[in-house]
Amino acid sequence: MALDDLRKDSSIVITKPDKGNGVVIVNRHDYLNKMKQLISDGTKFKLLSNNPTKSRENSLISYLRNLKRDGIIDGATYSKILPCGSTAGVLYGLPKVHKTGCPFRPIVSSVNTYNYNLASFLVNVLKPISTNQFTIKDSFTFVDWVKAHQHNNEIMCSFDVCSLFTNVPLDETIEICLAKLYALPDPPSLPRHVLKDLLLFATKKSHFVFDGDYYDQIDGVAMGSPLGPVLANIFMCNFEEKWVANVDSRPSIWFRYVDDTFALFDNVASATKFLQYLNSRHPNINFTIEFEENHEIPFLDVRIKRNLNTFTTTVHRKTTFTGLYTKWDSFTPRKYKINLIRTLTYRCLRICSSSSLLQLALFDLKKTLLQNGYPRGVLCYNINHVLNRQNNKFADETSPFLAVKLSFRVHLKKYIIIKEALSFNFCLQASFPLIV
Repeated sequence: MALDDLRKDSSIVITKPDKGNGVVIVNRHDYLNKMKQLISDGTKFKLLSNNPTKSRENSLISYLRNLKRDGIIDGATYSKILPCGSTAGVLYGLPKVHKTGCPFRPIVSSVNTYNYNLASFLVNVLKPISTNQFTIKDSFTFVDWVKAHQHNNEIMCSFDVCSLFTNVPLDETIEICLAKLYALPDPPSLPRHVLKDLLLFATKKSHFVFDGDYYDQIDGVAMGSPLGPVLANIFMCNFEEKWVANVDSRPSIWFRYVDDTFALFDNVASATKFLQYLNSRHPNINFTIEFEENHEIPFLDVRIKRNLNTFTTTVHRKTTFTGLYTKWDSFTPRKYKINLIRTLTYRCLRICSSSSLLQLALFDLKKTLLQNGYPRGVLCYNINHVLNRQNNKFADETSPFLAVKLSFRVHLKKYIIIKEALSFNFCLQASFPLIV
C-alpha cells in the first residue's frame, strides 16, 4: 500500500541511477528544471511548435518507396526499414548520484520512432569504419593484452571525453562516414547521395517529447539511438587517426572503448602535456585525465595493478555499485538467474590474473549473491560448473597435440589458476562460515 502511494505521488520521480543498480527518488521540480536546462542549449536542441512524427514518417515512407521503385533497395530492405505507427522519442534523465550536484544524463528512448528501423539498418552499413588500431572490443580483449604485456615502468592513466555523445558534430561525422565508406575496397551498394539522405533522416531529423513539448536534436547523437555509439566511435577513430597516430608525443599505449581510454606514458608531465595537446585539436572535444594511485587504476570493469614489469588484473567495482542483482525470489524465469551466476563467474575467471585474485573475486561474488537471496547450494553448483568447464577446456588446449598452435605457458597458467579456484570453491562453505 505504501509503495503504491509512493508511485502515485506526483511531486516525485522514481528512477534508477545512471550507473549501477538501485532506486533513486527525485523531487519532480528539480528533475524538470535540470532536464530543461540541458535541452535549452540552442546549439544542440530546437523547440518545435508541434509533433512532427506523422509528417516525418510519411516523408520517409515516400522516400523509401522511390528507392524501391528505382531498384536502389530491394523488397527485403524496404520492409526492414519501413516505419509504421510511429511515436515520438521520449527523453528522460538518469541521475549521476556519484557526482556533485547530481546532474542528469539525457537518454532518448527511440524504440518505435519513425527512424528507429532505419538507424538499426545503418548500424551494419557503418560498422566496417567504426574501429581502428586504438579501439578495443570489450574488457576481455583488454585483459588479454594486459596479461601478456611487459611495461617499461611507465605510468598508467585514463582519458575520458566529456559528454561525447552530445558533442559529436553531426555534419562533420556524416562527411567522415561517406568519405571512409566509399574509399573501401567494397563500398556500400547504395549511391553516396542516398546514404547521406538516409543518415540525415536517422540523425538530424530526430525528435523527442519531454514534459509535453517536442524538440529536435540538431547536433550530437542521442544516447538511446542504435546509431549513437557507432557514430561516436567513427568520429573518435577519425580524431585519433588525425591527431594521435602520428604525433611524436603520443603514449606508448592508447586503447579506447567509446569515450574511455587507457594509456601509458613515461611520466606525469608528458601525459599532462599530451592532454593539453588533445584539448586544443577540436572545439567539441575535451578530455579529462585520471592518473594511477599506488600503481593501480580502474578501466572499464577491470582494476589494473602495475608491478615490476608486468600487470595484474582483477574485477573492479565502481563506487556506485550497490550489490543489487535480480533477486532469487523475483518473478523471473529461473534460467535467467542461473545464467546470471554463470556469467558473473566467467567474468571473474576471464579478468583475474592469479588464483588468489580469482578466489577473492569469487568470494565477493558469492557473498553478494547470497545477499540477493540465492541459495548456497545453487551458487556452489553453478560456480563449480563454470570452473570445471573451463578447466576441461584449458586441459584440452594444453595437450601436446595442440602445442604448435597455442601458447602452452599461457594456457598452463590459466589451467593452474582454475584448478586452485576449484579447490577453493569446493571448500568455500567450510572456509567462510560467516557467509549465511
